[in-house]
Amino acid sequence: MSGLLLELVRALPVLTAFRRAGAQAETVRKLSERHRRTTLKTLRVAFSSAFVLELAATLSVALIAVVIGVRLVSGSLPLAIGLGVLILAPECYQPIRAVGAAFHASEDGVEAVRRVRGVLAEPVPAEGTRSAPCGSLVVTDLKVARRQGFAPDGESFSVRRGQTVWLRAPSGGGKSTTLATLLGFVPSYGGSVLVGDVPLAEADLARWRAAVAWVPQNPVFSGGTVRAELAVADPGVSPDELAAPGDGASAGEAFIPRSGASPGLGGGVDEALSPRIDTDADTDEVLGELGLHGLADHPVDELSLGQRQRVAVARALLRVRSGAWLLLLDEPTAHLDQVNARRVLDAVDRAVANGAAAVIAAHERSTAVAVVDEKPLPAGKSPVDESVRQRPLPWRLLVDRRLLGGAALGALALLAGVALTATSGWLIAKASLQPPILTLTVAVVGVRAFGLGRAGLRYAERLMTHDAAFRTAGRLRVLLWNALVRRGPARTLDAGESQRRLVNDIDTVRDLLPRVVSPPIVVGLVAIGAVAIQTVVLPSAGLVLALAVLAGLAAPAVALRLERRATSALATGRRDVGAQVLGLFSSAAELLAYGAARVRRRALADTDTQLEAAARRQAFGAGAGDALITLVSGVAAVVCAMLAARAVAAGELAGVMAPLLALVPLALAEVLTLLPQAAAHGDTLRTARVRLAEVGITRDGSDFDPHVDNLMGGRAVDNPPPTRAGNGGSAVNGAVSADGTVSGEAVSSGRVSSGEAVSGEAASGGAVSSSRELASGRVVSGEVSSGRAAVSRQAMSSRRADAADREGSAGRGPGAPAVRVRGAELGWPGGPAVVKGVDLEVPVGGYVVVVGASGAGKSTLLAALLGFLAPRAGVVDAPAKVAWAPQEPMLVSTTVAENLRLADPRASADELRHVLDLAQLPDLDPSTVLGSAGAGLSDGQAQRVALARALLAAPSADLVLLDEPTSHLDEPTARALRTALRSELAGHTVLHVTHSVDEEVDADAVLEVRDGRVLRRAAPLVTG
Repeated sequence: MSGLLLELVRALPVLTAFRRAGAQAETVRKLSERHRRTTLKTLRVAFSSAFVLELAATLSVALIAVVIGVRLVSGSLPLAIGLGVLILAPECYQPIRAVGAAFHASEDGVEAVRRVRGVLAEPVPAEGTRSAPCGSLVVTDLKVARRQGFAPDGESFSVRRGQTVWLRAPSGGGKSTTLATLLGFVPSYGGSVLVGDVPLAEADLARWRAAVAWVPQNPVFSGGTVRAELAVADPGVSPDELAAPGDGASAGEAFIPRSGASPGLGGGVDEALSPRIDTDADTDEVLGELGLHGLADHPVDELSLGQRQRVAVARALLRVRSGAWLLLLDEPTAHLDQVNARRVLDAVDRAVANGAAAVIAAHERSTAVAVVDEKPLPAGKSPVDESVRQRPLPWRLLVDRRLLGGAALGALALLAGVALTATSGWLIAKASLQPPILTLTVAVVGVRAFGLGRAGLRYAERLMTHDAAFRTAGRLRVLLWNALVRRGPARTLDAGESQRRLVNDIDTVRDLLPRVVSPPIVVGLVAIGAVAIQTVVLPSAGLVLALAVLAGLAAPAVALRLERRATSALATGRRDVGAQVLGLFSSAAELLAYGAARVRRRALADTDTQLEAAARRQAFGAGAGDALITLVSGVAAVVCAMLAARAVAAGELAGVMAPLLALVPLALAEVLTLLPQAAAHGDTLRTARVRLAEVGITRDGSDFDPHVDNLMGGRAVDNPPPTRAGNGGSAVNGAVSADGTVSGEAVSSGRVSSGEAVSGEAASGGAVSSSRELASGRVVSGEVSSGRAAVSRQAMSSRRADAADREGSAGRGPGAPAVRVRGAELGWPGGPAVVKGVDLEVPVGGYVVVVGASGAGKSTLLAALLGFLAPRAGVVDAPAKVAWAPQEPMLVSTTVAENLRLADPRASADELRHVLDLAQLPDLDPSTVLGSAGAGLSDGQAQRVALARALLAAPSADLVLLDEPTSHLDEPTARALRTALRSELAGHTVLHVTHSVDEEVDADAVLEVRDGRVLRRAAPLVTG
């Protein structure tokens, strides 16, 4: 379930853009319900085992009481011994009951161990041990098996120090696979790779990777800030910390030597490999060379896609300065404008001139243009007010009748246990008088009934409580999903954090509801019943028991005091470990290539060590609380026994009732021990409630917290400028009140306005982290195969005509612009304005190209047109129906066909084939199953599948947004794509973001985003 929810969260922006996000709430509900039913089937078995052990324990105690009674009637057993045995019997069976209660809790751990052992049992490829000399690399006839043949298929090249080799091949031709083979990630099927005179298959991979600096096509970061991420290039450890045989470290866990000889890299200290990095100074110098001034301490996740690409290049260049000699760069300028592309290539040229070698996989080489400085981004702020952070999710969303019913059953089960103890005491006392055995029959039946009742009620209570908890978790997941959709991408958390809240936080609530909510109810009911029994029998004993209960209530405070919030620390630590593990696996390739996996694993181990200390404190606190309760109940039992003796001596109490008064406090001890555990987990549950409340969960989705849920822009605006509804799109008339709530009325369908939110599916948002350029999606290219295309064109043209009819009926007047922006100020929540004073009109059917430097705000403009951002000032009037091809493909783990149908669930097989042909994917089978995030396709292929998805939605869309559709494509494919797009999208309103000069040629207009402004060029820039 966790994996499926993560897929949904990753695809949330695309689902929102295609108006499919709201419908996925039913998918989340069905997924949660299936998980509930499957888990309850398992729990029934686990609870059945616990029921058998509980039944055996309680019936054994009941049987012992009956046997003692019979022996007392016959006179073969003294009363004192009988009472002693009766007091000790429950303690003897307590471990059995504990095993039954804990059995199901161990199932997850056992299953996890089984899966881990399965992974560890898989054969590990043999690793080489030879030292690979520096300076030259020769690849001959390299072949790697892929899904549809070999890619690469016979690649040959060589490179030496001071040389640069460019790998050119069509998209999907195996360029990235070639680099992966050189890094030892992918085995070759044929051919040879020689490093000096050593075959790569025989080389020590750890030492070989220490000589390589790699820039992947889609870099993944795990260091937090830019400076922390760049530290991966030079971990700064001594050579003796390199992984040695037998130390438990694999080839991927070695470190880069910081000083001295470089073991295995030629047998001595090589001048080109001797480290010469000066930490902060080199970091700042390299960042400056790449136009990243002032970003060293900025969070990587808040950078634009192009800026993150340059951070990856900076990491590789620092790696070269710390000793590497071979640069492997995979599309290093794919997301960059020509200014920054020139910066990157110049920096690589300087590294090569200083003795490095470079292998660059690319489609075309950018040309130099004048360099324009970019302004650094300031540190982002949290968009959630601190006062709001402390407001937890209301109990009304968590507690339902099933949970309360389960608590009532739990109280009845424990009352049955108290009654069993009391009845057994009376039975023994009565039997000691040696009455006729028939006078004890009712008591014997009662003992047996209470024994059966305790076990049966306990079983029913567990099932009902856990069923209630799983139902609550399912409801919360749907509510959280709806909240994420309503908040919009500008305020939605990043994919990993959203997934943790959908899974981890809700699972925390699910697991802790029975432990935190039920125990106080159970203890209260049982304590009232026990005190009432004592008071009826002997009022003074009832008072003593009441005081004992009040003293027992101090046990949770003692436990919390001694454990020093260890339980809350454990929950937080486990959540952090989960995040670290997810980051470790998502960035595994980079960490292995840079020899930093062991560093990150050591940090993870340190966190785990801290959790062990917290677990010991938790156990100590829990034990202290239980000890206090045992002491209090024991003292109460002794005092009640003394009071009973005096009352019997004074003739105020029948002798047969005296044992009951002493045994009830002992039975109550088991009940009171529920409280320390509930108190210990209270903070953890509250933290989870607060984290869920931050997202804006409400029962019906209509009453947002104004501080958290100012939908799209996420910002209350004081005295916002007036807005007006334009033709076609929608605007909101009204104002934002002082408390942040939105008033006003949506006009027609669409989005916008200054600081205001639009209701409805069109305003729903996706998962893009705040204060960050919207980096989403890939694009496609295409020619049409003539046969099946005719049928598809006819069907899509029919939908296009229907859309035109709907447009006319919607009230868009003739001649009205498709997009109108007036005085708009755009920016991400918590950050500064990215662009200001935007005035823009795009006529219906216009084809507009948007250009600008990396990080200038092009994707911010698209986010506003998509409705993901509300303007801070001014008006943005755009259509509601948009077809969007983002920078990242956002594909999910299903078939290609189902990924395409996110844009149009009704699309026929012919229509799917048609858009794939347009995207230059004639050989891609729509039934091909993709892995997570489109695994199984090259980046260029994944990009084209995402573009095909947008083309499928285009016939019924009023606006088509293309965000760098050719960034990963070779020139022939890109040229075919441009031709196909102009033909297929003729008559559509199109905004096309690009860095390519060639894509400006056929535009009706060119907009340049520069210095926080959107400027219109007089005429498209045409170059030879």
